[in-house]
Amino acid sequence: MSIAIIASFHIYHFVYKELSVDAFHTKRKDIYRLVNKDPNSNFRSTETFLPLGKLLKEELPEIQNYTRIITEFPLELHNKDNSTLNNFQLVDPSFFEIFDFRLKKGNIDNFKNTPNGIIISEKKATQLFKNNNPIGKTIIISRYSSDKKVELQVAGVMDEIPKTSTIQGDFFINISCFYNLQRPGSIKYEWFSRETELYIYSPNLSNKKTFSKKITTTLLPKIKSPNNLKIMAVHIEYIKAINYQFDLQRLDKIYFDSLDISDQEKKGDVQFVRTLILIVCLALFLATANYIIMNLGLNLNRTKEFKTKRYLGASKKNIFFQFIIESLLNTFLCFSITLISYPLLDSFISNIIGFDYNFSLVKDFTFLFYFLQIILGLGIITGSLEYMFSYKTIFKCSSLQSTFSKNTWLSKAAMIILQLFLFICLTICILFVGKQINYIQTKDVGYDIRNTISVSKNIKKDPKNYFKSKSYVKHISKGHRLFKTKFNLEKVFLENKEVINTIQIQGDENYIKVHGLKLLQGENMRHINNPTKSVLNNKINHYVKFYDILVNEEFVRKANLKNPIGIILTKGEIKKYIIVGVFQNIHNTPLYNPIQPIIIGSDLLHYVHIFQISCEEAYKEELISELKNSEEFQRIPQKYKERMAGTYNYKDIYKKELQLKRLLEAFTIIVLFISILGMIAISLFITESKTKEIGIRKVNGATINEILYMLNKDFVKWVAIAFVIACPIAYYSMSKWLENFAYKTELSWWIFALAGIFTLVIAMLTVSWQSYKAATRNPVESLRDE
Repeated sequence: MSIAIIASFHIYHFVYKELSVDAFHTKRKDIYRLVNKDPNSNFRSTETFLPLGKLLKEELPEIQNYTRIITEFPLELHNKDNSTLNNFQLVDPSFFEIFDFRLKKGNIDNFKNTPNGIIISEKKATQLFKNNNPIGKTIIISRYSSDKKVELQVAGVMDEIPKTSTIQGDFFINISCFYNLQRPGSIKYEWFSRETELYIYSPNLSNKKTFSKKITTTLLPKIKSPNNLKIMAVHIEYIKAINYQFDLQRLDKIYFDSLDISDQEKKGDVQFVRTLILIVCLALFLATANYIIMNLGLNLNRTKEFKTKRYLGASKKNIFFQFIIESLLNTFLCFSITLISYPLLDSFISNIIGFDYNFSLVKDFTFLFYFLQIILGLGIITGSLEYMFSYKTIFKCSSLQSTFSKNTWLSKAAMIILQLFLFICLTICILFVGKQINYIQTKDVGYDIRNTISVSKNIKKDPKNYFKSKSYVKHISKGHRLFKTKFNLEKVFLENKEVINTIQIQGDENYIKVHGLKLLQGENMRHINNPTKSVLNNKINHYVKFYDILVNEEFVRKANLKNPIGIILTKGEIKKYIIVGVFQNIHNTPLYNPIQPIIIGSDLLHYVHIFQISCEEAYKEELISELKNSEEFQRIPQKYKERMAGTYNYKDIYKKELQLKRLLEAFTIIVLFISILGMIAISLFITESKTKEIGIRKVNGATINEILYMLNKDFVKWVAIAFVIACPIAYYSMSKWLENFAYKTELSWWIFALAGIFTLVIAMLTVSWQSYKAATRNPVESLRDE
């Protein structure tokens, strides 16, 4: 019972906090975030156009207010003789009107009227200004690697943002300052680049789908305006409504509806929470049932005590309250053990579940009050059930043997079969999840993924020369990461106008050397593309340049090309690409996804500020450590560090699977422990009920082995029944789970057999101890009163 309550306390604390995310906002049911999804991408985005909020507010009367948030804006914060790179956020002043983020000092009007105003957290105010009043003080910032410095005036100090908030931050700049922090002339691209999250305040919005269509209808004419088409150099026929579809996420739903939103850092998994709730319910059910079974076995020895109390005048009500009080005392003792053990087990259980919520008696008083009510309710239910099951023994039966009815026997057997079934199911699931994770970790992805390091230009000003000086560095390439957890499929056109959706990767002529890609046909890209292939396009009066590209086998298959070398692809009007080589298929996305058509070229996308480095395996960690210990790296905010210097990490990519494995392991141990105690309890119940039968059999010559067989044979039957029920359910569950992966392991028969044999061995070892004690007991002790 203690183990179940300890586990349920930590899980309930986590679930309570998860369900409380953003609940402190009073307008949470009337605040919506705009989310859009490209039909050719595997993720949704919250980034919208900077002027969109103002446009919608003017055109759509349903919107009473709006606020924009630019969430990732790294800036240099200059403080006396040093500077640090911090993440700032740019917001409208209405941010503090729509959301319930309170100010400890300053006021919103001052923030509204100060275009270069900034509101900072109390923690940062203490760091920067010590005990001085920060209001009106100046903070100097600049874009990273820029000489242009901007002065910001502190307009307010915020209360600490709760951990149960999807919006986090320490620096909030008035968004009016945005273009002052950008490159000159960037304002003309405001309808081209998506910079900001947009939240709207729209009370009593009745139909989200209809309203979403209104947003698209309002936006498209602005995008299609002649001025914007000219700036974006896009023909009007390419502006389609399907690429500007919006969903509305209500604020109180955002946390659990953002698993596929790449821009959001803090997000929850509702399926994981439901799994934890199921685990709590099962653990408490099993523990309570075993507690009752064990007490029923022990109560057989207390029958005379209860009957004596009845002779002395105790009423049924008195006996009932005795059961309730005993149960409440036991559950309260378990609760006390839980609180005492919290400091010892907190970090261990937090690591299993994967959370960082800290428990505080003061801040979490409401949670503690609710949990204590649950525990006391559990004590009352347990005591009542124990009284109900013992009623016949205490008040009606004249002997112990008559208490052992068929219904009682069946209920105990069903309870043990249920526990064995759960244990077998969990064992099978753990083995299969472990097998799939091992498959993921050992599968050949088609290129050298483990010894490739991505390094931002921000870490080393001249990366090529720096890495060339390292003898263990093999190759250096300027290009994007090959492995992508999120991707967009972008269109290219073949000569016959057929459209192919592709993953496009920027990389130079050294890219395939860095990653060890296997070239199957043709040749590698050249360092300088052949200018003699340029032709004049009279329509737009520009020279059309041809750029070398490499494609993978899947591209060739999708395009149905028999001889791909020399085939010309088109992306825009002034760039054309010629296929010079075909490389072997690779897995450059998580194994949830099938292989996609891939194009690698040196002029496919925007400017690249990242380098890919291949090195000898023995020196990889040394190189990463050197980069991460550099002064430039230390100045980078924590959330950006893995982007600046790092390598592929299974623990991050398949975090959910590893977390599921840890959770199943922990729950299996709990179920195993509870099941062992349950089997001890029922074997105690059986042996106590059959004490005289065992004595008579021994007097008549039965051996210890025969007694053990009589007492243990039912447990073998129960394991067999549980195994037969568990196998198809576990098979179905694992089959459904493996559907998440495009590439997966097989459901091997030996895993089912291993789980069954292991459970049988555990069951026999557990009950044999109690059975042996009963089989070796002197029969005189059980028969002397007859």
